[in-house]
Amino acid sequence: MLNEAGSLSREQSKELAASYGFHPVVYMLPPWPEIYVHDTERDHSFEHAVRVYGKLSDWYRELGYLLSEVPFAPVDTRANHVLGTLAEAAKMKLPESTGMSA
Repeated sequence: MLNEAGSLSREQSKELAASYGFHPVVYMLPPWPEIYVHDTERDHSFEHAVRVYGKLSDWYRELGYLLSEVPFAPVDTRANHVLGTLAEAAKMKLPESTGMSA
């Protein structure tokens, strides 16, 4: 995504991302139409949010992350989803970082 800002090429942004190690699971919270509000904080349309979500999902996959989409649900259900997938990741003995390489 850094390359879309124009300052780095796609390969340069991948190399930069590879220099940092993060947990291999990325929690994605998709745009939620029922609660989306266009206001001074969210100055883009819902359709724009959907496009950005898609680009981010593709980018994280390209970098080697495992994506976990957090469901549209009450807060406790969403929190339990995150905690449950973290517990599953620990059982699977996933690497502590993505081990990304360009």
